[in-house]
Amino acid sequence: MEILCIILVLACLGLFIWLAIVQGNVSDLAWKIGKLEKKLAELQTNKEFTKTSNETVQPAPLPPAPVAEKPTDTVAPQEIIPKPQSEFTIVKLFSWIGGFALLLAAGFWVKYALENNLISPQMRIGAGLLCGLALWVCGLHLKNPGYKTTANTLCGCGLAICYLIVFAGHALYHLFGLPFTFGLMAFTSLAAFGTALYKKTAYLGILAQIGAFLTPFLFSASNPNLPLLLVYFVGVNIAALGTAYLQKWNKQFIVSAIFTACCLLTVLADIDTPGAQTNLIAGFITLFACFYTVGAVLLKDSRILTAGFIALTVCLFTCPDKPGAHLSAVVVWTAITHLLFAAVPFAFKERFATDKLAWGTGLLAGVCLCCFLQHRLDLSNGLIPWIFAVIYSGLTAYVWRWDTLGNEHQNKRLAWMLGTVVLFLTFGIASQFEKGWLTVVLALEGCGLIWLYRLLYVKALIGFGKWLLIAATVRLVLNPAVLDYYTSSSIWNWFLATYCSCAAAMFAAAKGWPQPETGHTRALLQGLGGLILFVLLNIEIAVAYSNGGILHFDFFGEVSAAAAYTLAWALSGALCLCFALKQKGTWLTKSGLILIGVALAKLFLCDVWKLSLGARIITLIGVALVLLAMSFLYQQVRLKIKQQNLR
Repeated sequence: MEILCIILVLACLGLFIWLAIVQGNVSDLAWKIGKLEKKLAELQTNKEFTKTSNETVQPAPLPPAPVAEKPTDTVAPQEIIPKPQSEFTIVKLFSWIGGFALLLAAGFWVKYALENNLISPQMRIGAGLLCGLALWVCGLHLKNPGYKTTANTLCGCGLAICYLIVFAGHALYHLFGLPFTFGLMAFTSLAAFGTALYKKTAYLGILAQIGAFLTPFLFSASNPNLPLLLVYFVGVNIAALGTAYLQKWNKQFIVSAIFTACCLLTVLADIDTPGAQTNLIAGFITLFACFYTVGAVLLKDSRILTAGFIALTVCLFTCPDKPGAHLSAVVVWTAITHLLFAAVPFAFKERFATDKLAWGTGLLAGVCLCCFLQHRLDLSNGLIPWIFAVIYSGLTAYVWRWDTLGNEHQNKRLAWMLGTVVLFLTFGIASQFEKGWLTVVLALEGCGLIWLYRLLYVKALIGFGKWLLIAATVRLVLNPAVLDYYTSSSIWNWFLATYCSCAAAMFAAAKGWPQPETGHTRALLQGLGGLILFVLLNIEIAVAYSNGGILHFDFFGEVSAAAAYTLAWALSGALCLCFALKQKGTWLTKSGLILIGVALAKLFLCDVWKLSLGARIITLIGVALVLLAMSFLYQQVRLKIKQQNLR
């Protein structure tokens, strides 16, 4: 109980100080705006004076006397707006801290009366309630604009005192029953909502939300009435939506979504076994989704849509659900919830046509629903992603007719839509892989986004696509978990399919990369594809010598395995040199020389000494002949290329 009170006290104090700082910034901003308006009026006056003077100089040698006085007459009504002094902010801060101190004094008075047994418990609670009500009434009747801060502080302090006194009457003195206490505390929070509307102060609304969401968890109950609790949360959200709509306090409704999610997660944590209670919570989550989508539309704020989607998605993915062959109620409610968020940018295109956050939230809702159904139904054939790809292809065709290509907002909408369609298609393809499907999705999605740029010319596509390809390469090359995978000794394995698919995506992305954008990115993507193939070559050698066990790269072990690695590195270096002649890439030449140099160093320093004397002689002669042949062929090819360039 003491810890809870301390937390509430610190939260209220932080809120008071934060609001004081914000109010001071707002005051400074108002002064700056007034100063700018004064400057603008002076500039307009000077412009009119110059224009009038020029007009009067042409017909007469001397301007008439009244014209010279016109600037003075115009500037006179413009009063110099004084800059608000810092005392204004300090007055607010001192007023709120004073109210906070008054709240602490009331609490300490109750504690002192309890320890010294001054008055009966009934008198203590009654006096505390009267004190809180008196402060609240005084704040309501203090309507002078000059004392607005003090009035708001008195109202907030009085309501907080009533809230705490009612709880103390139940928890400490057992004067009130549980239903009566719960109702009285809820009524106090509702009164705070009404006071916030009446006084037009946002911080009282936030204080009301804190009290309203905190009330149910102040009472310990082993088997709470779950339907009544959820209905109570619905009422709090309705009150928050009403105040946000009437006063345009959009942030207050965002806070309501966050508090609702925290309360639902607390309730879900107390459910031991899934069943009817989980289905009931999932149904109410869908109802909350209706509130947040409606609130986003009414308030024209996509931040409410995003906050509600994230909060409710976390709750839905936390809901326990027994797997089964049939669709459970949790799956149905989850589908309806995500469809509500996904439909908002399409159903209200006039309000969210240019809102990137709304479109991103709507499309992300569809992606989350696809992943949820794919996991819940446990289908590995990619049917669900392909169904979503067909649906979103139809929606893309619908959006395509909104405007012509070339419009910035239309291109961005289509980029979002087509990128999502490509994601579903790649997800369906990658679902065929037993392992590494996520990496394949990243690589194919990145390649698809780069090719989409050639149609829509939205720079975010190529930037995002490039980083997806880099992330896929990191997962393939620097992922130590690959070594823990058990595989057969056959080279026809999932490594071959996964690495070849990602390498093909790299080369295709390099082919579709717009060269004028940058001269190095295309070479980077080609290099990533070559790196993936080089790693695959080493993995396949390790698979061939692993005998169906855990992968182990034995570069300096058995003679045949060590020689296989050396030969693979040398051939890879030779291929790099051949491609370098055609593409004139210095990085390919350096890579090829490095690989050949490492292979030769390994051969002369390690491999050759493990052979018998006869095999050693034959190996060295063969290596010499191969190197001489490679040098001769390299010179011939280079000479032909030079001759072709001269022609």
